[in-house]
Amino acid sequence: MTRDDTAKAGKDYVHFDDIIAFKASESFREIGITIEDDDNWEPDKDFEVLLCENDKQMKPLEGEDTITRVTIIDNDNPGTIGFAERNIICRPQDTELILEIERQDGSSGEVSVRVEVNTNSEALGGRAASRGVDWVDPRAPDDKIVFKHGEII
Repeated sequence: MTRDDTAKAGKDYVHFDDIIAFKASESFREIGITIEDDDNWEPDKDFEVLLCENDKQMKPLEGEDTITRVTIIDNDNPGTIGFAERNIICRPQDTELILEIERQDGSSGEVSVRVEVNTNSEALGGRAASRGVDWVDPRAPDDKIVFKHGEII
């Protein structure tokens, strides 16, 4: 039978608790346990497979070789998110600045980021730049930029 650890039956794998019967001439049997794959990055997860007595209590058999740990290695890479350009020049006569944000080196799962404007910069005349005067943020402060599974731009 299987037993949850960081991996959970029904989410990460399919619980197994079938009875495996050996014929007199058999010394080897295989079992199959279905692993559930998704598109979201997550840490590697573990579960255990135990050999148990064939009774209602399902008491694990004794011995070191009657239990094994299974690690499900995550195969999803969400990538990294960053600006397409590291330095952008904006002139006072420009009415709109468009910043491209991209996802590189992977696109598995949905990820989101929040963009904040650094107000510690100087505006014309050496004064501090201020929202509503030197720039207008069209988004609400808690808005997130969301990349859906497979999206890179």
